[in-house]
Amino acid sequence: MKNLLAIVLVLFAGIAAGQSVPCWVFFKDKPVFGLDAPVNQNYVRTINNYCDSLGVTSKWLNAVAVYVKSEQMSAVDTLPFVDHVEVARGNDVQFIWCANSDTTTAVDPQYYHTQLVPFGKTKPIDFGITGKGITIAVFDIGFRGVNTHPAFAHVRNEGRIKATYDFVLNQTNVDHKASSHGTAVLSCIVGKAEGVNLGYAPDATVLLARIAREGGNQFKSEQNFVRALEWADSLGANIINMSGGPNERSYFAEQMDGKTALISRAANIAARKGILVIAAAGNNGEYDEEWNILPPGDADSALCVTALDESGKYGAAYSSYGPTADFRRKPDICAPGTAFVAQCNLKGTCTYGWEEGTSFSAPFVTGLAACVMQIYPDSGAMAVYRMLQRRASLYPYYDYLHGYGVPQTDSLLQDAGYAIKRDSFNVGKDHLQIEKLAEAVTFIARFSDERKNSDYLFVAVKAGNKVVYYAVHRITACGEVRVRMREEWLYCKMIVRMGGYYAELDL
Repeated sequence: MKNLLAIVLVLFAGIAAGQSVPCWVFFKDKPVFGLDAPVNQNYVRTINNYCDSLGVTSKWLNAVAVYVKSEQMSAVDTLPFVDHVEVARGNDVQFIWCANSDTTTAVDPQYYHTQLVPFGKTKPIDFGITGKGITIAVFDIGFRGVNTHPAFAHVRNEGRIKATYDFVLNQTNVDHKASSHGTAVLSCIVGKAEGVNLGYAPDATVLLARIAREGGNQFKSEQNFVRALEWADSLGANIINMSGGPNERSYFAEQMDGKTALISRAANIAARKGILVIAAAGNNGEYDEEWNILPPGDADSALCVTALDESGKYGAAYSSYGPTADFRRKPDICAPGTAFVAQCNLKGTCTYGWEEGTSFSAPFVTGLAACVMQIYPDSGAMAVYRMLQRRASLYPYYDYLHGYGVPQTDSLLQDAGYAIKRDSFNVGKDHLQIEKLAEAVTFIARFSDERKNSDYLFVAVKAGNKVVYYAVHRITACGEVRVRMREEWLYCKMIVRMGGYYAELDL
């Protein structure tokens, strides 16, 4: 990694001696092993002797952000405990834009209900699935009006704004004049308009983090993103919604590979910690960019979401598209990009209006992901990631604008046993059957998939309309799953699904 210094010197050959350069200094080890173990403070103090100023210290990255004079970089890089030094490229940050139009105080359910139609006819709320018990962190540039807008009255009254922090100003208040972009994004997750849900998770708990300002410093924004990730993790976040990121001025197109941008690497660490990171793809689709998926959407373990146009059928022209610079499949899925959202102007007037951008596609998916987590509380973040992909409208087909399509509520809820009516049982080379074994204490689901298209086996036990047991099993081409019965399951119904195949058994 030391050869990185040569690159640094080339990049900054034209910088005058004595000028400070923003860098990340990565260390080789820690006093105690583990992501959450603190950084060695002796290392930090030593680094401080070579630097103009210190920034954020990240335990996840085992690194410290610094400003160091160009002539001192060689000395820092050759310290025995330093693994490598990375120069922070770019000084600007541009959050994903959203266009405001038709701002109005009038609320018409016929308007904003349409933004959820592409997800399917089945409404999770009809089955009591509302994101309850799930904690969602929203990272954005401002939440003006979040303390007063009626769209969030139910969240405030129930104390479900768990914590807020402005990492730009280092204060807890995020409801100030900076921006209402985050307010609009939040409304697509938990908001209501005259009692009608604007998103899928009105009962979720939220964490609000302001991590950047419009036109702010990119290096500081990256630091704030890392701080916010570790903050959200410490407060028990299950999902992080990131509706904005660096623009093309911050990284070259060939660096949109999921491994270069620091926030993409940090997002992958969050996934390792069990947090589902959902990121907007960006609004660079109409620019002549070879690769334009914005970080952290290019991260391997971040669920990247593009936007549909106003029709809800086709990818929006402004939406960024894949693949990544290293030719991986991104985006993952898509969602409506035209949204009826909560707004708050500089005078503090609370209204609703239409806005568009992938900024709103991501939170729609975030709300639905919270519902899936509520149904499957023991499933890991990456299992939910794959469920949303594999229950999308185009799966197993894929393209670089729509990903695998729009996640379908019908399939996701039916997988969990929330079936409105019994589907027909498909027959052919593939088959699925369940039976109760002779000893009457075990049921067995046998399945085969000659086409090898199936991915998960969903098992549910229903007592009337109430699901009393559910599980998700990763399957292979052929096999079986055995589950021991419980005494309280007597007179219940066992429901098993695999792809488009369905079977049920009275217990």
